[in-house]
Amino acid sequence: MSVKKYGLYEVTAVKLNVRNRPDENSEILGHLTKGTRIKVYSFTSDWALIMYSENLNWVSADYLVLVSKD
Repeated sequence: MSVKKYGLYEVTAVKLNVRNRPDENSEILGHLTKGTRIKVYSFTSDWALIMYSENLNWVSADYLVLVSKD
C-alpha cells in the first residue's frame, strides 16, 4: 500500500458505505455517492476516517482519490 496523505478526497465508487469502525463487517451508517468530496482525517490500514453526520466514521480508502493535500 502506498503512503496515504490527509486532505480532500473524491469518492470513485458508485455507492461507498460509511461504517462505524474500520471493518467491512461493522455497522453501515449510510453511504456516499460517486463524485462526493470528503476530508480525510486519518488512515488505518485501508480505511479512511471521515466526518459523517457530525461524527467521525470510516470508509474504505480503496474507493477514494486525492484531490488536494492539507
